[in-house]
Parts: sequence; structure tokens; C-alpha cells
Amino acid sequence: MEKMFQIIVVILAAASVAVADALIKHRVVKGGNFWQVLADPWMILVVVLYVLQIVLFAYVFVKQWELGVVGIFQIVFYSLIVIGAG
Repeated sequence: MEKMFQIIVVILAAASVAVADALIKHRVVKGGNFWQVLADPWMILVVVLYVLQIVLFAYVFVKQWELGVVGIFQIVFYSLIVIGAG
């Protein structure tokens, strides 16, 4: 059960950063300069998603999960989500 929870936390962390990256890309494609992109209301969600990812990884490290395994899972899930969004 603990391993399943670990995988879910890593998937959520990867998903939050992947969705945040996709939202930034979506906003940039609309056009505008740097400050217009930052002023977009969707950027609030982007910041929340990045903060969520930081909180999840802080939890992972406090629980002393294996960094190598967590990193590999995070990269795999991040890649799958970004490819799917693309």
C-alpha cells in the first residue's frame, strides 16, 4: 500500500509541473510580450501547480524515499503527460 501511495504522489507531482508547463506554452502561443503572459489570469493556476509540485517533493524528501527511483518515475510520467498534451 505504501508503494502505491508513493507512486500516486510522484504522478501528481509530475502531472502538476507538466500541466503548468503546457499552460505556459498555450498562453505564449496566443502571443503578447513577457509582461502580458505574466499578467494572464491562467498564470495563477500555473504558480499553484508549481507550488503543489514543490510541496509534494518536499513531502517525498522528508519521508526519505529513494531519490533515484522518485526521479526516474517523475521523468517518465512528466514525459508521458507532456507528449499527450502536445
